[in-house]
Amino acid sequence: MINVLIIDLGRDYGGAEKVIENLFFYDYSNINMHLVALKDTKFFNVIKSKNNNQNCIFIENDKKKILKSLFKVKKYIEDNKIDIIHAHGVTSEIFGVLLSKMTKCKLVTTIHSRADFDTKNKVKGKTYCFIQKILLRYNKKYVVVSDSLNKFFISDMNADSTKIDTIINGIKPLEKREKKLNDIFTISTVGRLTPVKAHKKLIEALIELKKEDIKFKCIIAGNGELEEELKKLVDINDMKNEIKFYGFVEDVRDVLDESNCLIIHSDMEGLPITLLEAMSYNTPIITHQVGGINGVINEKNGILMKKNNPDEIKDKIKFCMQNEREANLRAKKAEIDFMNKYDISKFIKSYCELYENLQ
Repeated sequence: MINVLIIDLGRDYGGAEKVIENLFFYDYSNINMHLVALKDTKFFNVIKSKNNNQNCIFIENDKKKILKSLFKVKKYIEDNKIDIIHAHGVTSEIFGVLLSKMTKCKLVTTIHSRADFDTKNKVKGKTYCFIQKILLRYNKKYVVVSDSLNKFFISDMNADSTKIDTIINGIKPLEKREKKLNDIFTISTVGRLTPVKAHKKLIEALIELKKEDIKFKCIIAGNGELEEELKKLVDINDMKNEIKFYGFVEDVRDVLDESNCLIIHSDMEGLPITLLEAMSYNTPIITHQVGGINGVINEKNGILMKKNNPDEIKDKIKFCMQNEREANLRAKKAEIDFMNKYDISKFIKSYCELYENLQ
């Protein structure tokens, strides 16, 4: 058996955490999965609700206690004979590098998005990229979730192409439920309320849509650092009747069941899990043609935005409203594409091969 320890020290709950859930809870024949995560986070609550602490170690959500946590995990690695450390994201990777040095375990890191887009502070983003460039040398393998990320790491980060594997995200298809659509066209967006997701551009587009006397409802699901700022923008522009904030939603079907379409308006994406969920759920998709979304969504299975400015967002929403039959036909094609390319079995097989090759 191969013992793999996943490390996720993120404080939010997003697509990366859903990927980790898929890896952690899968029923393997030759792999034992273990998990390190922070206490008192959304991810912590989700894992606790699905698992009775088996193969899990939760560490304090306190930077002052990081050294104590490091040695706690080191002991866990030694006690459980961990073979491979699998980090997700920059912070987890730093932790993983230290543990790899202390225990001689092999380290692999999955990168879900570009660090330079993942923060509002551009200096901080560039610093993260600089750190990643240094950390590359300590990893046996780097996994990226899209071809665009692969190209970025080779061309911009000077990464050794032989150390990088592209493993496209895959999920179990969402089990269908009866939709609860109402008479008002409903747009939904699901994701962390952070700068890279560009919710402000969506709200600005909806403000203009309302000025044209077009009736609609918009669901914004997720939480994050910009939550209060976005709510204030909605309030100031008298949009509270049209735009509803749902907060963190554990089951995305609670949003998709009410939605005529899902919109992804981010400045940058790896390969969003929400996109795959909507594809599997036969939900029409409007998306910015960026990052790993290229090659997944096209004009045959979705509605593409070449730019994610408010005018383009508004125009594509109007197109979807005025061409619902066409949007639904494209959604059906997206569902077929999902089953052929993005089902969880291919995703799991790729990671199993990665772990086996590291042995």
